[in-house]
Amino acid sequence: MSFVLLAEPSAPVAGVLRRYLEGAGHEVSWVGTLDDALRAARERPPAVVLASGAGPLDGEALCRGLKAQGASPPVLLVYPPDEEQADLRAADAGADGCLVGPLKRPNVLTCVSLLVQREQARGLASGMAPVAPGAAPGVPAVGGALAASSMAPAAPVLARPSGSFPPVPSRASGFAITPVPGTLTVVEPEGGRRPSRPDLPAAGASSPDFEFLKRLMLMEVKRSRRYRYPIAVLLVELDGFAERSASVAPAARTAVLAEALGLLVAGVRDIDVAVPFADSRFVVFLPHTPRSGALVVAERLRERISGLKGLPGTSASVGVAVSEPPGGKGAPSASQAQVSFGSLLKEAGEALRRAQAAGGNRVEPAAGGRPQPA
Repeated sequence: MSFVLLAEPSAPVAGVLRRYLEGAGHEVSWVGTLDDALRAARERPPAVVLASGAGPLDGEALCRGLKAQGASPPVLLVYPPDEEQADLRAADAGADGCLVGPLKRPNVLTCVSLLVQREQARGLASGMAPVAPGAAPGVPAVGGALAASSMAPAAPVLARPSGSFPPVPSRASGFAITPVPGTLTVVEPEGGRRPSRPDLPAAGASSPDFEFLKRLMLMEVKRSRRYRYPIAVLLVELDGFAERSASVAPAARTAVLAEALGLLVAGVRDIDVAVPFADSRFVVFLPHTPRSGALVVAERLRERISGLKGLPGTSASVGVAVSEPPGGKGAPSASQAQVSFGSLLKEAGEALRRAQAAGGNRVEPAAGGRPQPA
């Protein structure tokens, strides 16, 4: 279970958010003032701080106050629906992400869980076993709500494999969470399983991380068409991972995947999103990125994976799909109107298969673009 510090001056709003979080398996402590939030974070460092971004409590001031007292827990700020500069304000304050109300339970849980997972991946990548914030010294983490994208977790401790992992910046880019609209109403629990692993989310198209990305992409595809900016989806897979890791202990195998995720996160921008997809596959979403830029990023990520310490000699193949709406004010073409998250993911998957069929360790663009061999 992960410890979440909820800083919200409104008791009714705090009550709803608390039910969301506790229902996903998180331990929650609620405070209603800035001073109480700073004191609570000092007394027991939280895994994540979920705070009101504006108003009487002033979560932006809380971000600065936490840094002033030497604390650096991930902070997720919540803004009212009429706030149009939430992402810029959150970034200026030093927050790790933001949500714009009204809020739905899955969105809140997703964002909290992604921040928890990101910190755990960093811990693994830096060679440190993840320890639950607020736990007694020397006690390893045995839970960690992962309702990511829908969010909640809990699982056995990972034994770190021999060898050191490359350091990951304390505030590496990657899981930057853009404003996600929703409704602040009690939502019935989803029918899917509840995530329960603190180390790495279970992969697959039904995982909370993937569901979050899918919801985000639904909005981004519409924004891309309306505002005429390009978006890209990368599908990254570790070449021959099943065979290469067959003799590796399950805990060490999971640690390698966590290390790979950490490398991908550290290799993209704050506005990009990288999440596990299935087995040894990862999906990376790049907003405001044309084909040329997406290929550069894909090549950089391919090179980063070659530096895996947990499984030396690992290579990666990357499929790249891009949507580039034409400029001007005219109506989008029929093909452009049909672009969706599913179609981009399908194109990236087909490109990935071509890259692997060509021997792997290469970047392959969709729609007949020029491949980028190693």
